[in-house]
Amino acid sequence: MLLPIVSVIVPVYNTEKYLPECIESVLSQSYTDFELLLIDDGSTDGSGFICDEYARKDFRIKVVHKSNGGVSSARNEGLDIARGEYVCFVDSDDWIGKDYLKNLVLGMKRGTDLVIAALADGISPSYSTYFDLNEYFRVYSRLALIYSPCAKLFRNKIIIDSCLRFDTNVNYGEDTLFNLAYLLYAKQITLIPESNYYPRPRMGSLGHYQYDFECEYSVYKKFYKSVDSLIGGRKIIDSDAVAFLYALVCRFSYRALNAIYRLTALNHKERRKLLRQIDTNSIGKYLYPQNAKERIIKCLFAMRLESLYDFIRIIMR
Repeated sequence: MLLPIVSVIVPVYNTEKYLPECIESVLSQSYTDFELLLIDDGSTDGSGFICDEYARKDFRIKVVHKSNGGVSSARNEGLDIARGEYVCFVDSDDWIGKDYLKNLVLGMKRGTDLVIAALADGISPSYSTYFDLNEYFRVYSRLALIYSPCAKLFRNKIIIDSCLRFDTNVNYGEDTLFNLAYLLYAKQITLIPESNYYPRPRMGSLGHYQYDFECEYSVYKKFYKSVDSLIGGRKIIDSDAVAFLYALVCRFSYRALNAIYRLTALNHKERRKLLRQIDTNSIGKYLYPQNAKERIIKCLFAMRLESLYDFIRIIMR
């Protein structure tokens, strides 16, 4: 039996309202050499039944029913059984235009290792190919093209050979961690301007939740390690590219900082001990302030005024 060119992985959890539109958009692709892997992550609504009904009608669909483990666990299940030369991810409440796969595969046929398309609600990049991550991050650092695994086409051999998986111990940011790990091995990146991926606005994103310090700090350290590995492994030396990557880390170190001051029982010495675990110098150097409060924080850390920062946070409780 011939192997499919593309494996489309769709993690499914309680999206019965939108799932048929998602599946229909995949089955209606002008490019037809694909398998559709529907990973039912323990849905408690009718999503699992919908998956099975579609699988009965189209041989390209394979359904996996598993106990609930989160979106990373579901995506990993898909990666475990993916047979395609290339892999792409579609969220079960999103949908794609009819030429979505065709455009991605055409980009990959140029010998690239990663194709990145724009989201339909975002800014479209020009058609371009990059062999050097310094140039890529310098040009596209401010576009949200690195965060999600969707609107991308990955080479499955790189995923298999590098043992890449989504981190199931991370509650938020796991998408970006996967992409950063993949970029360590991708020698060539192609960006295409076609916007055929349609994300549905989501309420209650995990990134807006607040977690305890141990959780926030763990995610921060994973991002720091991942970015350090990427910068060192791919010899990223361009100042703008380095600044963008460490600014990404700063968003997570900032979350860890906030978690410290939710621990109201800590005394000054205990807070200072936790503060020393965070690279506040990088915050002072690389944080992209999004408001006046963050501009003040960046300034305080740039001047090494951690004690003043601690004092201000306490009196503003």
